[in-house]
Amino acid sequence: MYNSIQLLHCLLFIVVFNPSIKATSTTSSTAIAPSVGVTTLSDTRLPTIISLTTPTPSPTPVVVIATVNENANLRAGPGTNYAKIGLVAKNKTVRLVRINPTNDWYQLETGEWIAAFLVDSLSGMLTPDIAATKVPSASATPTRIAPSTAIAASDPASMPVCSQPPSDVCHVQINGETVNARTLWMLQLAQHLYGGPGSILRVVQGSYEPGLKESFGTHDGGGAVDISIRNPAKLAEVLWAEAPKMVAAMRKAGFAAWYRPTGMFGPDSGAHIHAIAIGDPELSPAARRQLDGSEGYFRGLDGVPPEYSGPHPDPYGGPVICPWMLVFGFKDLR
Repeated sequence: MYNSIQLLHCLLFIVVFNPSIKATSTTSSTAIAPSVGVTTLSDTRLPTIISLTTPTPSPTPVVVIATVNENANLRAGPGTNYAKIGLVAKNKTVRLVRINPTNDWYQLETGEWIAAFLVDSLSGMLTPDIAATKVPSASATPTRIAPSTAIAASDPASMPVCSQPPSDVCHVQINGETVNARTLWMLQLAQHLYGGPGSILRVVQGSYEPGLKESFGTHDGGGAVDISIRNPAKLAEVLWAEAPKMVAAMRKAGFAAWYRPTGMFGPDSGAHIHAIAIGDPELSPAARRQLDGSEGYFRGLDGVPPEYSGPHPDPYGGPVICPWMLVFGFKDLR
């Protein structure tokens, strides 16, 4: 059972460092080994007490929840003439905010479009072409969260290269995808280190999604993410030149990360960055193999299994090994 102390820790992490991220419960919590030779995140300073006042009601977009009825392409606009910019798996829940004038394409909360016939079980209705609005409930009450020393996390935007991640594994959502708080912290650190026009926070495939054929089991557990290399300000534009820079930043933040080109795992496989959070206690066996298995990152390889004609030499020169990784038993295996 997910106890009240774990839930409070999870909420504190989200409110202090990620006020816009939603938390969901999880039943797993594993202690992380102490760091060696680097700045740790178990800072004894107390977070600031946060008092949330009831905001003045203002229109906010209606979000309609729906279920994808088969594996589907996501596009940059409402039509098959727009570029394919992602995939969504059958039975995945999506959040819709807009429908086009002809009522045959929905826009996701994250900006992509999906054909209307590919989603079922809508929780509500949307106004054509513009998102409907509603007034927030007046029943919302102010929330006050007391400080706690149990949150071993510091603001990732203030942390240097190779900082040890916190141990939080409560489940949170970003762009409608589930990850744990540890992975989210690492993504935020990577974005801070990168600082380019792309967005390492644009997660297009999260964790805890078993049974995805194209992922060959790596996303079954925690710590696995796929990141878009499209321009977040213009989804039709692919930032090809930014991919190596994004990979480098993610490696410095503690990920095993590789760029995956279009078509690498089938005709519907789009260009993206695949990454595994090193030391995550909830990695699937397939994800762990991508670290130190026969196709592993620490062996100087690209994580591609034999069934996809792998592995291949790491095109980015081998692993970045931070001191805290040694505590978890990881080392250069080349």
